[in-house]
Amino acid sequence: MLMVQEEKFQSAIEFLSQKIESFPNNSVLRGLRANALFVQHIGSDDESFLRSAVGDCDKAMELDPNNLDALLTRAKIHLALKEIDKTKQDVEALESQRPDIPDLSLLRMDIAIQEKRYADAITDMERLVQANPENRALLLQLGSFYQIDKRPKKALRIADRLVNSDPADWQALRLRGDIQLALGNHPKAIEDYDSAIDNIPKEDTDYSGILN
Repeated sequence: MLMVQEEKFQSAIEFLSQKIESFPNNSVLRGLRANALFVQHIGSDDESFLRSAVGDCDKAMELDPNNLDALLTRAKIHLALKEIDKTKQDVEALESQRPDIPDLSLLRMDIAIQEKRYADAITDMERLVQANPENRALLLQLGSFYQIDKRPKKALRIADRLVNSDPADWQALRLRGDIQLALGNHPKAIEDYDSAIDNIPKEDTDYSGILN
């Protein structure tokens, strides 16, 4: 787990593979390797690693049907593979056993986004924000959802709050710029984009997007 946190994914996978050879019936080891494979290849076009991770999750739950960590990991992998029906099945199984798992709200929200049910995604995100009112990442995501769902006034209130509390937050500045652009306030949009450009690392993948 420490290796994964330090992004030493390959070392973690090799270590776990050695342990699995010694303890082939250990459900926890299988689940940990599945998570390491998944985290390493998030956003990758190579599905083979994700399929291997699903196999580990399946085996982990075969060895221990109560391994909910493996079930949660499998749900995330199915979502990454855009296998929405399988994701829903895993989420329903988790809800029946541990409805209090925080990641369930995120999974339901991601499913809603995939299905373009933005109002449902917003409902889940609003619950998360209510429970974590100072979490900037959640607030930024909620503001983005409001923008996608054509609720610019609500989105703008959140963006203003984020920028006022941290004027160097380029993500919040970009969000506010996008909202101002959608509202037709071009000078204000350009001002926010200029500020975002001043604060975003040049190597960030979003840099060119803000320039555009």
